Amino acid sequence: MTVVAMRADASSILAELASDLGVTPVEGSDGRLELVAAVMRRLAGVLCPCPRAALKLAVLKSLDRLVQWTDELEWRTEAAIEGALVGGDLLELANVVIAEEHEQPTWLYCAPPGFVRGPGARLYILGIPPDGALFLPTGVRERLRHQGSARFVDEQLNEGLAETLTSLGLREIKPDVWRHARRPEIAANHIATLRRKLEREGATGTIAELRVLRPASTPGTAYTSRWMAPDKGSGLRVGRFAGGFGNRIWCLVELEQGEVKRYLRLPLRDSALAPSDAAWLAQLALDAFAGQPGTYRCAPRDDGVVIICSFPLPRFARRRFEYIDGGTTALAPYAFWVPDAQRIAEEAFLREQLWLMPAQP
Repeated sequence: MTVVAMRADASSILAELASDLGVTPVEGSDGRLELVAAVMRRLAGVLCPCPRAALKLAVLKSLDRLVQWTDELEWRTEAAIEGALVGGDLLELANVVIAEEHEQPTWLYCAPPGFVRGPGARLYILGIPPDGALFLPTGVRERLRHQGSARFVDEQLNEGLAETLTSLGLREIKPDVWRHARRPEIAANHIATLRRKLEREGATGTIAELRVLRPASTPGTAYTSRWMAPDKGSGLRVGRFAGGFGNRIWCLVELEQGEVKRYLRLPLRDSALAPSDAAWLAQLALDAFAGQPGTYRCAPRDDGVVIICSFPLPRFARRRFEYIDGGTTALAPYAFWVPDAQRIAEEAFLREQLWLMPAQP
């Protein structure tokens, strides 16, 4: 028997890894986020259900000795996980009972394989099978394209690919279900619901390492500049504090002269929203009710407009916009492209669902 020794460097290992995972980035991409997303999906199939922090750490440990762009690895890992949650590869559940103790951590679960029809002939492939099992035919896998955390294949004329995928056991998710949005309500009603829940179910006591979002000083106040330790103010605040398993717990806090009077973990028990979505909706409602709403502005681009928002959008809104633009744009945070024909409808969605207002010139 002849043993052949080969020298492998980090670049060749990464190339082999990308090939093994079937990563084929779209034109114009450097393939880094697509590779991280593919590694994340493979590890999720082994580790989930697990806390988000555990999945992130596993991805970092898998790649930090291989990639030369280590300064980008952490944010790309966060982007890959968040993209999988927006698209539907992963599900994030709060208020999970683990080991018969209700610690209310947030855990990630793999969604079962499925697909949704995108714009034109595009089919987005969703879900993560256990242990990296293959669930697509070879011919479809070879045509699969990756863009960030998303995977899609363009159906050929009269191919009947959707029917083929259904026959293989993949569930078809209707676009209207995939783009699920809340029923419109005014900001005051949303706050009233939160207040009632806080009064009935809110906990008391001090909260260690609490950070809150300060009230907006003007319409469209930048999100990242608003995090702070509780000041001497009073009223409702959206906040985060240290939780188990490395999580940061989202909460609604009632402050009285800077002290916590009561608090409520988010999301509400009867809500299907992700924790961050529930928190951002609460803050958008508080800002609008206080007369300092989040804002958006429009910039013309390619027979449409880029809508740039001042505040993070919940996942159902990001999914909606990513469906519209086909996942083709790589824009600034909280920015999405929509065609001119849909501009009026999408601006109405932002006003009615998220209480955003057009930015003043």
